Amino acid sequence: MARLNANAYYIMTTLVITCGSIPKGYDEGGFSSATGLSSFKADYDLVPAHWKTNPSGLADRKANISSFGVLGAALGSLIAIVLCDRIGRLRSWQLAMAVWMAGNLLQTFASGILGLMLFARLWGGLGAGGLTVVAPLYLSEIAPARSRGMVVSLYMVVLLSFLTIGFFISYGAEQHMAATRMQYRLVISIVLVPTGLALLGSFFIADTPRWLASQDRTEEAIRVLSRLRHSSNGGGDSTAVAAEFEELQQQMQHKGEALKGLRTGPSSKRS
Repeated sequence: MARLNANAYYIMTTLVITCGSIPKGYDEGGFSSATGLSSFKADYDLVPAHWKTNPSGLADRKANISSFGVLGAALGSLIAIVLCDRIGRLRSWQLAMAVWMAGNLLQTFASGILGLMLFARLWGGLGAGGLTVVAPLYLSEIAPARSRGMVVSLYMVVLLSFLTIGFFISYGAEQHMAATRMQYRLVISIVLVPTGLALLGSFFIADTPRWLASQDRTEEAIRVLSRLRHSSNGGGDSTAVAAEFEELQQQMQHKGEALKGLRTGPSSKRS
């Protein structure tokens, strides 16, 4: 119990950032199963009886609703690669989560307007895809080397858990709710509760020591690392923190030299 209290900040940070896997997992479980509800089919004209003369049109409509989210996720992951270094891991995480939540709300209240639903799927996908890059990166940069693999794997544990939970929520809604818009709206939007709490919690944590150090915010980086390792205020091992920070700086220096070599290598060969 004492150890749990001693590492409360680290545990909180890990839990908050790990929640970045919820959007992608729930999209594959909750949203995909919501599209199979009779209420959703009726609202978006996915009833097979209405497409007897054009079955391929029905297939295209179903595919577009699903694939626009995937397209957005692909674009979002590419954008996140750039944003992570420019505005930081934490701000990128917060931005991606906010974008996804906005997309989720649009999906919830699109009310049968196909064009709006497709835009919402694309917009929400941008956030979900960005989180697939930012969250694992953040976790890898705050975890101690000895437990880094386990901490990063929590991302997939939560993702798969919410994928499964999504199916159960959809099944429960189908069994116990009338086939109205409220049925599929509940299934799509209920995930905003845990993600909203995670977004709120993210304002009580700091960016990763590695990113802070890369921005020459050395004192802040050491302070955050000490807090993660519970080394401030007399707790933990300040010597171990100093050694870890020195190792971090060496890794960043080696990376910078390697990138510099890649940039100057071709030109030196031509000369």
